[in-house]
Amino acid sequence: MYTSSKTQVLDENYSKFRNTLHNIETSDLEILLDAYIIIDLSIFEAQIKAIKDELEFRNTSLGKELF
Repeated sequence: MYTSSKTQVLDENYSKFRNTLHNIETSDLEILLDAYIIIDLSIFEAQIKAIKDELEFRNTSLGKELF
């Protein structure tokens, strides 16, 4: 039960955070990612995954066209 509720919270945090990343410059995202990793990986798990996914998307051909 705890695992499923924790996963649901992580999914919600991921989605909300990912939606806000579109307005942030790539260089700022890279700095933010470094900061989250330095502070504590386990606390910011959803945010770190969202930033990594956003940066990966921006490196695709579609992402490069959009950004």
